[in-house]
Amino acid sequence: MKTFTLLSFLSIAFLFSSCDEDKTEPDGLCSQPQKFDKQDVKFAAKGGKQTLKAKDDWWWMEDYIHIEGEVIGLYDNPDFEVERGKIKGWDNPNVIYDEGADEEIKKIGGEWFTITKDTYSTLTIVAKANDSSLPRMLTLGVQAGNCFYAITVSQSAD
Repeated sequence: MKTFTLLSFLSIAFLFSSCDEDKTEPDGLCSQPQKFDKQDVKFAAKGGKQTLKAKDDWWWMEDYIHIEGEVIGLYDNPDFEVERGKIKGWDNPNVIYDEGADEEIKKIGGEWFTITKDTYSTLTIVAKANDSSLPRMLTLGVQAGNCFYAITVSQSAD
């Protein structure tokens, strides 16, 4: 009976000690996704240039892009100019070791747009003039750890 009482007491003590509320966020959740000062970037038919500022400084562009609703992979795609490497001014104290920093996408060039990660906290988008009768649209994926974010770029028709 003493053994049963002792085991019961230990089981209850273990149960209460294992029920502490964990304040850390588990991997896979993202309560505060990457924020830019603009999420929707709009261009007139004549084109132009806009620079977005990120709230945080640890993010990268995804290896794919959505153009007119079609998902297009950028890795070894001859239709796009993709420049990879370390970002100029990379001095982020929050990153101890970033194994992908040498292969980070710095620039994506398409038929009518160029997207450049200028620094670890700025992204510049340039749109060429749209002489067609159809509007243009693309969505760029941005990631920071397990957090995902989308920047939509649209351009009106001539």
